[in-house]
Amino acid sequence: TTLYQGGKVLNTDAYLDNFTVPTEGITLIKSAEKIVKNGKTIYRIRFNSITSTTKISIPYVFSFTNGLVPKDYKLQPKVTLKDKNGGVLYTGNDQEYTPTYPNMNLTKVVATSSEDGQLLY
Repeated sequence: TTLYQGGKVLNTDAYLDNFTVPTEGITLIKSAEKIVKNGKTIYRIRFNSITSTTKISIPYVFSFTNGLVPKDYKLQPKVTLKDKNGGVLYTGNDQEYTPTYPNMNLTKVVATSSEDGQLLY
């Protein structure tokens, strides 16, 4: 994506400039690693022993690249839970995220009144 802002050319290969999974303080997590492969980012989280009744909530934090993300862009993180042999136990999608931009409207009124400090001819 290319954007011309203030006469400068801005380019990006990614619409997210930050994506982190804060895992500190969650005792069920053994380790976490970030893997970037073929343009995709994967957070692999390894757990200590869990049972079928274990419930866990793992927050993640991300931000879109300022001004370079199309309005119709959608991000929907995918979650896959696998056993220690790599077998898939659960696959799901989180909610869908889209960037929000302020409504950019501009009204230009030229020389409306001498009371506005305008010199009228």
